[in-house]
Amino acid sequence: MATTISNPHDTDDSQRGIDDIRAGESERASQQQRGIFFTLVVIVSFIALVLVGFVYKITSPRILSSIELQVNGARVLDTPRKFHWPSLINQEGRTVSAGIFEGKWTIAYFGFTHCPYICPMTLSELTKTSHQLKPSIAKGVQLFLVTVDPARDTPDRMKDYLMAFEADITGLTGEFIGIKRLANALNVPFQKMPEGDSYTMDHGSQLVLINPNGHYHGFFDPGIKSDQLTLTLQSIITNY
Repeated sequence: MATTISNPHDTDDSQRGIDDIRAGESERASQQQRGIFFTLVVIVSFIALVLVGFVYKITSPRILSSIELQVNGARVLDTPRKFHWPSLINQEGRTVSAGIFEGKWTIAYFGFTHCPYICPMTLSELTKTSHQLKPSIAKGVQLFLVTVDPARDTPDRMKDYLMAFEADITGLTGEFIGIKRLANALNVPFQKMPEGDSYTMDHGSQLVLINPNGHYHGFFDPGIKSDQLTLTLQSIITNY
């Protein structure tokens, strides 16, 4: 019987073929894994972008239209106006110059410490607003009480009065004529009215808004509530 002798070269060729098949399968598996990984990275990145956009949208102040601002008690001037700032002093007895407006939004209220109702109510709403504003916006906002009764509202008197409000409110007083001219420039009327043996002050109770350039930017209606003031102020600042 004849004996068949295998050719070593045939065996080597067969093994190489098997190795090539296995290598090809391994390469295809590797490519599939890389494809799956890339797809997962794209999906995760997309989801992350969507979440970031969603969080930004719900945490960013809403931008109101001019009509929405007016409905909520805010009036923005078409062109902010310059005005002259008089020599005033704060409740610490320090002179306050016009430079105090630089880089800050200012809400100024013209009132007086003997005011029985409107002034405390308005300052209470300002206090609430200061706590409701987003921290990033609140740090760029300052609150002023400018007295319309400088004869009685000394720095010490204003300091004691403002301690009743849990907000950083700067009290300002000075010469009557300087305050009167300032109020006129900002469209805030006021006058002294007899009251028995003494007097009271009749005054406009809108909140004046001054922008970071120190210009008269607009005002908020008398009696505006803190929710409306917070909503409109944040919109104005964000859209500035």
